[in-house]
Amino acid sequence: MILPTWLVLLLGVICYFILPVAIWLIKKEKLKNIFTIIFFCLYLGVLFCGVFGKLGIDGNKVVINFDFGGRWCAKTIKWSLLNISTFDLVINLVMLLPVGMFILYFSQKKKWWVRLILLIFLGFASGALIETCQFILPIQRSVQLSDAILNMVSVFIGGLIAWGYLSVINKIRNKRNA
Repeated sequence: MILPTWLVLLLGVICYFILPVAIWLIKKEKLKNIFTIIFFCLYLGVLFCGVFGKLGIDGNKVVINFDFGGRWCAKTIKWSLLNISTFDLVINLVMLLPVGMFILYFSQKKKWWVRLILLIFLGFASGALIETCQFILPIQRSVQLSDAILNMVSVFIGGLIAWGYLSVINKIRNKRNA
């Protein structure tokens, strides 16, 4: 599948910045739920392409190849936390930001320490699930401990971003109501 680079960047900006803020600003619950479903579907599509596809950025186009011609479970796991490329570092730190945002958004009424435990546990579970799928499925992807750890950090950062968004939104709403 070949997509223009501008479209991939636009989808990324929409998925990671515009829709989360828009959802939190909407007051009507029904409309908020519709946008949440749209956002979640877009995010899953982007995540699927990133996790199971091989991305190639070439000038003004992005090529996504899905190659399921690998071998079942004939892979090695890289346990080293050294030799992480800058690209892997950035991708893994950004990839699960929306998961952290969702966790914090849907656990707003919980105590702060419960939200923290949810972020850490679900961040670890998400990273472990992605790496397990890459290990088990016949795709040409390596399995790295560093990816799972960086995915957990990504979920945590997403939760911090959501906390900041919600703090600003609540302050704006409190000023309007005062």
